[in-house]
Order: sequence, then C-alpha cells, then structure tokens
Amino acid sequence: GDYVKQGQSLVQLDHSLLQLQLQSAEIQIEGLEADVARYTILSESDAIQGVQLEKATLGLKAAKVQKATLAEQIRKTTIVAPFSGYVTMKFTEVGAFAAPGVPLIQITDLELLKFTIQVSENELAPS
Repeated sequence: GDYVKQGQSLVQLDHSLLQLQLQSAEIQIEGLEADVARYTILSESDAIQGVQLEKATLGLKAAKVQKATLAEQIRKTTIVAPFSGYVTMKFTEVGAFAAPGVPLIQITDLELLKFTIQVSENELAPS
C-alpha cells in the first residue's frame, strides 16, 4: 500500500560477491598499469621485446572491461520503480531468491485506472 516514486529503490539484491570480484579486478588493474609503465620504459630502451608490452596492454584493457562489467552487474542489483504508483502486491520476502522473469513487486498507478461498470436501464435514476 506504500506510494513509491519513479526511480525509487524497491529491492536490493545481495551483491557482496560481486563487490569482492570488483575489488579483485581493481587490484589486477593496478598491477597491470605498473607492468605497462615498466614495460614501456624497457621497450623504449630495447631491453625487452615489444610483445611483452602488447600482452600487458591487452591484459590491462581486458581487466578494465571486466571491472566495467562487474560495476554494471552491481548497479543492476538495485531494482527501482519504473513509474510512480502504489505497491499493490509483494511477491517475495527478505532472503528469498530472485530469478529473471519472476515478479517481485506489483505497482499500480491509480491515476491510469479505468473501470467499466455494467448497469441496466432499470437501475439508472431518472434525471
């Protein structure tokens, strides 16, 4: 029965494992950035083959993509109201598992509701 506004957070899914994976990706990026900087200096002085720098650079790009993917997954763990309205049904409880395609909450915009009522002529009051 609560009124919710569009964009308001309704459900927060557990994302603790994703947070740990994100931290791991950030640490990996730090190490790869240091490797790229080190290999760049060594490559410029012809102390190493350019292939090592290329591999480190590609590894850094892949780690950044992984970080962006994890950040997007974490962002999607917060379910927000797509429009303003009243919560008319709750299909889940705290601690329950959420699955794609399974509704969690029903919101109804009462301003958009229209009713059709069947009334016979006999039941109408004369004007």
